[in-house]
Amino acid sequence: MRLMFFILSRCILKMDHHCPWVNNCVNFSNYKFFVLFLGWGIWYCLYISFTSLPHFLRLFKIGFRGAAEFQIMFLFFLGFLFSFSLICLFGYHLFLTTRNRSTLESFRVPVFFNGPDKRGFHLGWKANFQEVFGDQRELWFFPIYSSLGDGVNFPTRCLDFDSERLLGSHCNVRPYSDEEDDNNSVSNGMIQNHHDDDAPSRPNYVR
Repeated sequence: MRLMFFILSRCILKMDHHCPWVNNCVNFSNYKFFVLFLGWGIWYCLYISFTSLPHFLRLFKIGFRGAAEFQIMFLFFLGFLFSFSLICLFGYHLFLTTRNRSTLESFRVPVFFNGPDKRGFHLGWKANFQEVFGDQRELWFFPIYSSLGDGVNFPTRCLDFDSERLLGSHCNVRPYSDEEDDNNSVSNGMIQNHHDDDAPSRPNYVR
């Protein structure tokens, strides 16, 4: 389970971070809404910047005469700075989404039965994206809950080490690159791993 104890000793499902801007913990149930919030915020700030740009440029011709001109200048710079910071944050969280990691997992590697593995939940960028935004494309850009899973059990890219040891085989963990997105086959929402032919092929979930 990807859980984290945080404020008030509450157990947060797949906690990403605590966001003071929304005054809430970003986690499994609202991570999609947080990413959409960043995307919509970028468009809004860019809209403010570009609509105030002609008035801002005109100030250099007529000069600053009062508080109204100062407000236009402040609005332009504020929209530009916020859009720049949101673009950086939005890009970082899109990267985490395509790698199926949380912010906490990017700083502290999750530990599995076979040891730590920062790509343990990596199913391929398409499957990772669908785990957050769902498999219905018409709902991706709307504030409608469509994430896959229950927030407790998550598919992983390797087999359960303890279960395989009881069966007389071991989890085949090999070097894995971020570009190797399609080497794992996803079927019915569960990951099937590529390993030795004599080892049983079945999905594994972190319990």
